[in-house]
Amino acid sequence: NYVQTALSELVDALQSDPDKPLCELNILPEPERLMQLTQWNTFAPELPLVECLHQRFEAHARQSPNAIALIFDGLEMTYGQLNAKANRLAHYLRSRGVGSEHIVGLCVERSFEMLIGILGILKAGGAYLPIDPNYPKERISFMIGDAAPYIVLTQEIFMEGLPEGTSLFCLDRDATVLSDFPDID
Repeated sequence: NYVQTALSELVDALQSDPDKPLCELNILPEPERLMQLTQWNTFAPELPLVECLHQRFEAHARQSPNAIALIFDGLEMTYGQLNAKANRLAHYLRSRGVGSEHIVGLCVERSFEMLIGILGILKAGGAYLPIDPNYPKERISFMIGDAAPYIVLTQEIFMEGLPEGTSLFCLDRDATVLSDFPDID
């Protein structure tokens, strides 16, 4: 009976307005449509709160601030140190206007600055755009032109290879600027 009614409604709808898109056709009887929309559509499962990468990192840094987070070229950095540097960068980026609607490019080689940059961008609320400094100059120019990052974080050795007019911050050369910003989130 239900299937017959639905098919009958479909045939009537197709005959009355054959040019109407299928997605706009109402083939369910009104009581059935109301039941689906009001009674059967009330389930709202409670979803677990999902933490972002930088939030999980911050929690771990609070738990184990003196644990080694990075080892690079024989140098070490603890979770507490890395978190503090990322927080300073995040505060700097926010002071420059970076927020949830902004793309921030990161054009650095594998280094401490890479992790500081990624975490700082995420903590500031920006979207992280990885730019491999080994890409051809044309590819980097295309990526920056296409994505239009609000700012690009880089290292001094890569500054000349970036397109003119790009807003830049040099993570290694200008690191002392960040010391003026808070190291807590």
